[in-house]
Amino acid sequence: MGIASITGFMSNQRLEQSQKKSSNPAFGYLYLREPGNENLLDFNREQDGSLEPTTKNLAPGFLTYDVYSVSGPGMSGCVSTIPK
Repeated sequence: MGIASITGFMSNQRLEQSQKKSSNPAFGYLYLREPGNENLLDFNREQDGSLEPTTKNLAPGFLTYDVYSVSGPGMSGCVSTIPK
C-alpha cells in the first residue's frame, strides 16, 4: 500500500467596506515632487512576495516611469519622461 499526502497554499486579500472607494490623487514619475502624505505614488517592487514573520527584508522598490506613446498615419513613437 502507498502513502498519500496533500499540500497546498492559499492567499486571500480583501478590502474593508470603508476602503473600497478612494479619492486620493495619484502621481507618476513626472510629478514626483508633488505628492503629499495622502497621495498615491506609482512604483513597483522587485521580486515582491508575501510578508510573513520569517521575512527578513522587504523587496526593493523602484519608480514606474511615465511613458507616452503616439501613433498616426506614417508615424509612431514613444517618450519616457524625466522630472526636472
